Amino acid sequence: MAMPAAAQVDFVPLFYLDQFGSVSEAAAITPDGSKIVGYSDRLLAPTLACEWTNLGNSLGIAELPGPQDNSANSAVAVSADGGVIVGTRSTD
Repeated sequence: MAMPAAAQVDFVPLFYLDQFGSVSEAAAITPDGSKIVGYSDRLLAPTLACEWTNLGNSLGIAELPGPQDNSANSAVAVSADGGVIVGTRSTD
């Protein structure tokens, strides 16, 4: 019995939002792979929710209203069409 051909997998780095970033992590991806959401750590600022597109763009998602001191934002899910992103915010 012949095995089905394996799908080609391409790995693309998730870029940091600034040159001092130490971690970027994906949490969810649209079914067509056009948008990935997650977070990026920044050395001199709190963690920020991010989206990465298949065009190679990395964008910080606007921080939620309220005091921003020591808050960390993370995107955790994205709708199938990429139009809605949900996430969390934690503060110290």
